[in-house]
Amino acid sequence: MSYELTLLAGIPVSERNNEVSFMQYAKIELSPTRIDGKIMGLDFNYSADASLKNTPFYDIYWINEDTKHTADAYGEIPRLMRVDDVLTALVADNEAEKNSRLEWAIAMLRAMLVSNETDENETMALLIGH
Repeated sequence: MSYELTLLAGIPVSERNNEVSFMQYAKIELSPTRIDGKIMGLDFNYSADASLKNTPFYDIYWINEDTKHTADAYGEIPRLMRVDDVLTALVADNEAEKNSRLEWAIAMLRAMLVSNETDENETMALLIGH
């Protein structure tokens, strides 16, 4: 069994009304992603719990084909994740079962980790179900 998943990499940009825009630098379709993989073990969505409304970056959105999105196709609200956390999970999944899409994502995230060392804006990741 698999899960349709897209990796977005970029930086959060604060805007008015406590909304945060995710400035997307790169997008890689990871699907199909195995449900028993390490990437699925990451906590990449907020629950529907209303108490999370005060969580930083809860109101994040991203643009896809000129449409503003605040939840994925499953109704989940994506949570910003550190690149190194996502990279660790992808490397483990790729070692378990080789996948060219994971190889591309791993290479991209490794390059972003290097740029994070010198860039003032830390590159982050969003995992979006579709």
